[in-house]
Amino acid sequence: MILNLRGTSGSGKSTIVRQLIAHRSIRPILRGELRGAPSIEAAEVVGYAVDGHALAVVGRYETACGGCDMIKTQDEICARVLEFAGRYTHVVFEGLLVSQIYARYRDLARELGDRFLWASLDTPLDVCIDRVNARRRAAGNEKPWDPANSLTPKWHSCRTNHEKAAADGLFPFWLDYRNPLPILRMRLR
Repeated sequence: MILNLRGTSGSGKSTIVRQLIAHRSIRPILRGELRGAPSIEAAEVVGYAVDGHALAVVGRYETACGGCDMIKTQDEICARVLEFAGRYTHVVFEGLLVSQIYARYRDLARELGDRFLWASLDTPLDVCIDRVNARRRAAGNEKPWDPANSLTPKWHSCRTNHEKAAADGLFPFWLDYRNPLPILRMRLR
């Protein structure tokens, strides 16, 4: 399975990936392992292999916001997902920008076929706002922030993209933000 975990800031995407891979055998995947990697960037971490070849996670998770948000372009994200899909049983990827973009990932889903799962977190807007505020405070950022100008439209965009995926026959599903791991573990067996 190729799992595209979707949601806005504060929905829990990165936290879920960290929980999914916690206490398991993890090895960094270096750019040099991928085809055509320039030698200068060969030691850059581009993802993680979990439990041998059972699961790969795209992106890095050294900061509070991780995953695909650390990758420069959508083309590079898609190339990594395709590369990992050819090497690992399961692939998980997530990111705020990935969650906001529909057509590019609809096309990737069609290319990967039945292996692609489109999973959206059902995190309420007020919970996302509270989590982003807590993350900002923890980072020492006390500047005023208006979620109506940034987070709220992105939250609605994620829901609209979920509806588009359903209308396009991609069979997206909702994850209960309070307890997503049982469903994810079942799907990634």
